[in-house]
Amino acid sequence: MNSVLDIIFKQVQLRSNEPALHYLENGQYIPITYHGMAVSAERLSGFVQSVCDPGQNVVIWSNNCWQWAIADLSIQLAGAVSVPVYPTSGVDQLAYIFNDAKPVLIFVDELTTERLSVISKIDGIKKVVVFGKVEERPGSGIVIDFDDAMASVDEVQHLTNELWMKDRLNDPFTTLYTSGTTGTPKAVPLTHNNIVQNFLGILDIIPIENTDASLSFLPLSHIFERTVGFVCVLGVGATIYYAESIDTVARDLLVAKPTFIISVPRLYDKIYAKVMSNASGVKKIILKLALGIGANFKQSGFLWNLAYKVVFSKIHQKTGGNVRFLVTGGAPISRHVEVFFNSIGLPVVQGYGLTETSPIITGNLDQKVGAVGKPLDNLDVKIADDGEICVKGPSVFSGYSNVSNDDVFTDDGFFRTGDLGYIDHHGYLYVTGRKKEIIVLSNGKNVSPNRVEEQLVQSEYVNQLVVVGDNKHYLSALIVLELDKVQHTLGVSDSLDVLSQQPSVSELIAEDLKRLSVNLATFETVKRFALVPNEFSIEGKELTPTLKLRRREINKKYHDLIESLYDK
Repeated sequence: MNSVLDIIFKQVQLRSNEPALHYLENGQYIPITYHGMAVSAERLSGFVQSVCDPGQNVVIWSNNCWQWAIADLSIQLAGAVSVPVYPTSGVDQLAYIFNDAKPVLIFVDELTTERLSVISKIDGIKKVVVFGKVEERPGSGIVIDFDDAMASVDEVQHLTNELWMKDRLNDPFTTLYTSGTTGTPKAVPLTHNNIVQNFLGILDIIPIENTDASLSFLPLSHIFERTVGFVCVLGVGATIYYAESIDTVARDLLVAKPTFIISVPRLYDKIYAKVMSNASGVKKIILKLALGIGANFKQSGFLWNLAYKVVFSKIHQKTGGNVRFLVTGGAPISRHVEVFFNSIGLPVVQGYGLTETSPIITGNLDQKVGAVGKPLDNLDVKIADDGEICVKGPSVFSGYSNVSNDDVFTDDGFFRTGDLGYIDHHGYLYVTGRKKEIIVLSNGKNVSPNRVEEQLVQSEYVNQLVVVGDNKHYLSALIVLELDKVQHTLGVSDSLDVLSQQPSVSELIAEDLKRLSVNLATFETVKRFALVPNEFSIEGKELTPTLKLRRREINKKYHDLIESLYDK
């Protein structure tokens, strides 16, 4: 395999008239064949070449859509380097990325006045290609519609095989800017070989077949979706459906009927919470009995089939009815959520990795709850003396391009992940937390907030929870309520804001947290908590675009509230 393009082109040759991509139009999914995708990409590459020199950066600033895929392939064919950015990125972060990347061409899904203001400050921009609507069009003539960009070059009558199969293994494939739970976004350059090697390893742990279909909604600007949900899916000859937006996933699942789902744990948390909050009285008893059967019996036999018919099938239908397995990554999935999905016949394939590792390091097909699996065959993983997970192999990047690489690699060439963990005697890796996130109490005790949060978020009354307490005498927590469940339990219809101020709600939470803390050490227990009257979100800067907690931002934003939990 000579490049990412070569991987996909093999499927273009095998499945020319089979669907590769699907997009929504008037409530129905319209297919684009492998051949149609390739022809469009090669044609658009002519436009990219007219604007860019090989090796120059091209930004894709867009939500997931079929044009995103075509643009990405065209950039590769033109020998340029794609720089995807999150549509939700803040102005300050974008200004830094654009200044560092110095793109000459930008693809956007829509051009708003606000976006145009950001783009106008970038030196060297030659063209802005817009997939959708344009709110404001500057007089400089740099803005061009996607269809016009395609029409500006000749149609492709026959695919240029040599162009797709060219050896590009050592060429840059993409530069990604880490979403940043802390500090400045780091520029992560990845080569074609990095992605190709990860693709080869992933196929051993994620059972994607050419008959499969996925629903793409996790941002393609995230390497997890880019490698697994784009390269791997097309690389085996499967098909992709694009969700209209992250907000329409529940609806689009019913239309697309995918055979597997790729997501970060937050989606699975929400499905779990919804199922559990809707169960009460007799329904709750039946659900618990069914989950007990699912956890203790294989997916066969009278009891499991009965549990499926009465309970599990209804949950399966909410995902479209065809899902064979779930893929999760980007952050650890809670054990109770993983057990839940394994029990109902939607086995969880948990992967672990980072942007810097293209991304997958390990994968878990064996339903070994809590583990993130065994390393890919072409990677070496070791645990440093301080517990840090270190990895070495052909899918690991060579270093950041915009910041110092001091202490990024060990003396013997292993990448320091910044994560803590251990490997059991069967070779399974367990991730226990981030080195930078360890809370050090004033008594010197070290606490992994992830461990405590995973335990406490099992409360059916808790939607989101973050543990705090660095340099304090004890741990505290900021909690966002699971609104529907609290309303149902108390028989009220009050808003989240109102309920967060009710003493009866605090008592309800305190009782549940006490129950869930029995297996925690004394110093790991949360002594006080505050109810936050709004969800942590990307827009509020409490979450990264991949829905991980931005602890530094949360501590800063809720500083006064946190300090009040330690008032004498």
